[in-house]
Amino acid sequence: MNRLWVIRMCDLFLGIPSLLLDRDPTSKDRRKLYGGAGSHRIRNKYGVEYRSLSNFWVSRPSLVELIYNLATVAVRIVMVDKINEHIWNNEINPDKMRTTINNMDIGNVDKFMVVVAKYVGPELMTRIYNEATKPYTGDLSAWE
Repeated sequence: MNRLWVIRMCDLFLGIPSLLLDRDPTSKDRRKLYGGAGSHRIRNKYGVEYRSLSNFWVSRPSLVELIYNLATVAVRIVMVDKINEHIWNNEINPDKMRTTINNMDIGNVDKFMVVVAKYVGPELMTRIYNEATKPYTGDLSAWE
């Protein structure tokens, strides 16, 4: 059951911020076919694979680190803090969140980012918004 909760928290802590971070113009069409909210695959040896994000986050080392940090928060919420059910039942509207992610509805992101901010802290929030202002290049040259 923890695997499902990790996926749900990944939708909140990765899927929602990805709407600000993923500047690839093809992402909205991609989500219609692949990568909707809650998209995952069970991996028996190591847990789950969260499949909602495109590969935008591998374009810059700073994004890789940010996504790693956000994923760590999602897992911590479930495995250590054990407050995932509280967040799910009292702080967000899960159906609205899924629709927001699936439709890349930027107009609803701020409502969810208030909850994200509560749990990730100001440093990670600053990094999210800083990364969101950087232009999309689709170029992996940052790795050179």
